[in-house]
Amino acid sequence: MKKLILVRHSNAIVENKLKDKDRHLTILGIEIAYKVAFFLKKKLTINKKWLSISSPAIRALHTAVIFSYVFNTLSSLKIEECLYTFSVIELQKFIKSSIDSSFDNIILFGHNSGITELVNLLGNNIFINPSGLAILKFNTLDNLNDGVVEYIIDPNQIN
Repeated sequence: MKKLILVRHSNAIVENKLKDKDRHLTILGIEIAYKVAFFLKKKLTINKKWLSISSPAIRALHTAVIFSYVFNTLSSLKIEECLYTFSVIELQKFIKSSIDSSFDNIILFGHNSGITELVNLLGNNIFINPSGLAILKFNTLDNLNDGVVEYIIDPNQIN
């Protein structure tokens, strides 16, 4: 069984003068990312056997660094250019073709709407908020339509 966690980057600044990739997290976004990471740490055992991959966009990468710091997996975090996508089709292509099948546990840090759309392909009708995440289970990553949503964490629901 493969476990895939899709994390949407945390709250980022909206600044017209910056390139989209250069947008960084707000102070609130940093705080929320820590809150969600510590909450997830209580739910799962995440260690260096997990494959952690982030979009190169500053906001996604900063979110990934926060989670990786909390999980003590910073040294195994990878950056992948093709995760800078908002397309569910591109996200699916990356998952199917670029993830080493020897990993049973993968955590991806990326962007909406690709993350929400991938979760909704599994029969849900939800919106993944900034710093929100979905934990998905699959028999194989070759067929992403044959999975189940194990858990969704909405940062607004964490006390």
